[in-house]
Amino acid sequence: IGHRLQWSYAIGRRGSIGLSLASGYEPDANGGAGAEARGNLTLFGRYWITPAWALSAEAVAHEPGGLQPRHLFRLGLRHRF
Repeated sequence: IGHRLQWSYAIGRRGSIGLSLASGYEPDANGGAGAEARGNLTLFGRYWITPAWALSAEAVAHEPGGLQPRHLFRLGLRHRF
């Protein structure tokens, strides 16, 4: 169970950036509702190199309830089929 607010903006014809805010419950090991998560803030972007290939990046700040905050950074290569 959770809530998510997402905003994205196109930069020209090839790129986009976005921001996402989310809150809710972390699932426990059995798949049920576990600890309440304080929030998740994500900044993401994508740039299409060719019509089929894109570079993507994502920075995430996640605060699970009662645990240490986690900060992630992901880089990716996407292919459109």
